[in-house]
Amino acid sequence: MVLIKKPIHYADENFDPKEVDLIMAKEMNSLSFNSREKINEEIHGVCCLAPEETPEMLDVALHNLAEAIEEIPCAEKQAYLQSQSLFPNNRYVNDRSFPLMFLRCEFFDVKRAAMRMVRHLDFCLEIFDNNKELLRRPIRLTDLRPRAMKLLRSGCLQLIPVRDSAGRRVFAVTTFKSEYEVVDRLQIYSYFQSALSEDVDNQRKGFVSLALPGENSAKISKLPNRKDRYRLARFILSAPVRYCAIHSCYPDTPIFRIIKAAYSLGMHTSESTKFRLKFHTGTETENRYKLMSYGIPVEQLPITNSGKVKSGCLQQWMNARIIIEKQRVESGAIWARDIKTNIVECPRLTDVAIRPGKSYLCHPGNVRFKELLDKYMVGHSASNRSGKDRISWKIIEEIESSNGRFLEWDNKACLWIQNEDRNTIRSRIPIYFRDHKRNTRGKRKQRQKPRAISPCYDSIDNIGSSFDKRRKIMSDEMPECNFNRCLATIFD
Repeated sequence: MVLIKKPIHYADENFDPKEVDLIMAKEMNSLSFNSREKINEEIHGVCCLAPEETPEMLDVALHNLAEAIEEIPCAEKQAYLQSQSLFPNNRYVNDRSFPLMFLRCEFFDVKRAAMRMVRHLDFCLEIFDNNKELLRRPIRLTDLRPRAMKLLRSGCLQLIPVRDSAGRRVFAVTTFKSEYEVVDRLQIYSYFQSALSEDVDNQRKGFVSLALPGENSAKISKLPNRKDRYRLARFILSAPVRYCAIHSCYPDTPIFRIIKAAYSLGMHTSESTKFRLKFHTGTETENRYKLMSYGIPVEQLPITNSGKVKSGCLQQWMNARIIIEKQRVESGAIWARDIKTNIVECPRLTDVAIRPGKSYLCHPGNVRFKELLDKYMVGHSASNRSGKDRISWKIIEEIESSNGRFLEWDNKACLWIQNEDRNTIRSRIPIYFRDHKRNTRGKRKQRQKPRAISPCYDSIDNIGSSFDKRRKIMSDEMPECNFNRCLATIFD
């Protein structure tokens, strides 16, 4: 049985930040060289430590997990016992998808997964005012109390709308908002974790967490007390989705050094997080360059260099969640697989994402799609109608074989929609070829035109463009192109 371990120096309010740094370094050095390298590679997005899964492996793990839960003393699994007594035909806790979340979170360590699962149910009841409904369904937006909803709408806690270079979701904390209670923050954390856990890909790969408080946050921040640190530790030990990396970017000031130490102690309670903490100190620009080395798309961070929080993407994400949750309530469904929906919260790296007026030129799925068009361009041009159809189906199959989908942006609903009609997709492939060929020819002519040589000082001035300018280029509407409007951005 795995016991809940309290944070180091839990009773000490006057801990020394330097002492905490020494403790963290000692813990890291206790690992073997190979273990440190594997963890470091996953933090950088080079590899994924999740094991390969087979049906037989999952069946054995679920059987062993059920036995491990039976061995846990009743006093430590009160919420789990209530879920069985209050809801005998529980389609949530008793469904195999629920325990699989915790098995993947603990790399199929059965005893740790069993403890994490029962802790999760206990923790949800504690911070959601003993709401027994959470024992038979996932957390919804309507479960958040008013102050937590107000904190969520402020935009200081949100998922960025794209994935990192390894295909993982990125959760960003932009300001501390210390005027809110820790319970409000933990409710939001729990809701985001619940939303992330609906995607099996997120369960396997985990997610990345960022703390980007900025220098102005120091004026309103206060040091977490013992109770707050203990609650944070319990949340980490009960989360259904694992942390792949935790990046904290701080100015190099005394107050943030103390906050860093307190944050470290809270994360230190879990084996899955204490080795994945990365602290970056410096200016806003310096920290953004450091994050880029970990494959994090800094141009999409929900905060500007001046400290202004951007909440547009958060509102779009919340609208998508409201629609999804409404569909579940109306159909009586529990899991995402139980409803027929084509809404996609965030494109995968393998998806072909079509968004009018937006530049998705560098999206990996679109880059791959353009490579396939280049590959079959000559053959498609020389083929008859049946030959063109065969090439179109071949391209679709190659995209789907890499777990890719064809997504289109719904401007009215402000969300991604998966196009599941393969015949419609096939009929559009020739249009893609036409537009790609036209755009390639135009770029070739543009390169052949003589270009004026700019003075040296102009080139030097252009080097100093800020991250805000880059972000504007990535996010602003692109000019109208001279080919099919809904396909324009793929071939820019």
